[in-house]
Amino acid sequence: MKRVFSIIGILALLCAVYGCSARQTDITEADAPQVKSLINSAILNEERDGYDHEPGDVFGEAHHVFACYEGNLSGKDRSECMTVYLYYVCGYYTADGEQRGGSAVPAAIVLNRAGDTWTLEQIWHPREGDDYNKDLKATFPSAVYKELCTYEENHNENIKVLEQQIIRNTKN
Repeated sequence: MKRVFSIIGILALLCAVYGCSARQTDITEADAPQVKSLINSAILNEERDGYDHEPGDVFGEAHHVFACYEGNLSGKDRSECMTVYLYYVCGYYTADGEQRGGSAVPAAIVLNRAGDTWTLEQIWHPREGDDYNKDLKATFPSAVYKELCTYEENHNENIKVLEQQIIRNTKN
């Protein structure tokens, strides 16, 4: 099984209708550990210093990937570049699993590939307030934006699932 993340079946039709040039792609099993580690590091590095915490607290992240597309956010359709559209939860937790501070936010993470090595190019977040939905609509492919909207309808349940993953991962 070479595909780790599912393909949105109607992407080709949406691209024909809406004129998008980026193609959805899959992360191979060979690339999956490196890409997952890079996404984890990008999120942790982005969020690490933003919250108050106590000695002994654990810091972690968990994310839900919606889709991966070839190219970057500037619209360049480059096969050596991939944008991962996801939603993540990141923060500090007590030993009992209580969150001290953190964030839950959609993001687009752009990765570059040189040979067998992936590197971080950019991590993008929507602005807050009135610009939040405008930014998401302008940045996320329409099919991914619709999936994100459905995901956010069940926000509390999805956050709990991701927080439970963080707690499990920090205990291992």
